[in-house]
Amino acid sequence: MAAYAKATFGLYQGNKEKVHIQFPNSMCGVFIDRFGKDITFRPVNAEYSECAVDVNVSPQFFGWIFSLGKNVKVTRPVSVVEQMRKAAEEFVENY
Repeated sequence: MAAYAKATFGLYQGNKEKVHIQFPNSMCGVFIDRFGKDITFRPVNAEYSECAVDVNVSPQFFGWIFSLGKNVKVTRPVSVVEQMRKAAEEFVENY
């Protein structure tokens, strides 16, 4: 049940994929809160880290990523990066 809750955002199922997310080191706690203490962080450089987590890719997941600000980004897989880009473009079209 805990693994399901960590991978699911809201009631959206989506396709489960291993997603790589890059973020400022100061935000490690945000990812521990969401995915638990067992996730592994990999340093990208002195200021950024990356983690790879299993998530159900969905509009709710994209919204969560957007809510974390411009310094957080999905880096892999390319198919999810493209879905993020499309979701962002569709959002901006409203304004």
